[in-house]
Amino acid sequence: MGAVVYNYGAILELLVHGYKFLTISAGEWLLFAAEIAVAAVIYFELEHSRRTSFLEKATGKISDQERRDIYAVYLNLLAKHDSLEDRANAFMREMYNDHCLKTKCDNEIALFNEMGFMTSPWLSRKKP
Repeated sequence: MGAVVYNYGAILELLVHGYKFLTISAGEWLLFAAEIAVAAVIYFELEHSRRTSFLEKATGKISDQERRDIYAVYLNLLAKHDSLEDRANAFMREMYNDHCLKTKCDNEIALFNEMGFMTSPWLSRKKP
């Protein structure tokens, strides 16, 4: 087994930089804190803008009408089919036969995906 070799030059450099870091003046610390605060404000503005954009898309007239159309097709199938599986299969057939309905369903799925990307793991306590 080989002997442990210490790089004393690197250790000395680390100590010198650590000392310089700890001896920063109060004004420089305040400047650092102000820059962190500005970065936080910019981050929160971007998040707010992203969430506002999503809500405008999700609650817009076009999205509402598309959801109504999807629900109307599904509710029409309630009277014709008793079991959930039969209704689901009938809806899938209807969706694949009607290109317009398929596009509306795809748009709704895209909104759900976007909503999933908006929730960050540290806010929802999900493990990445």
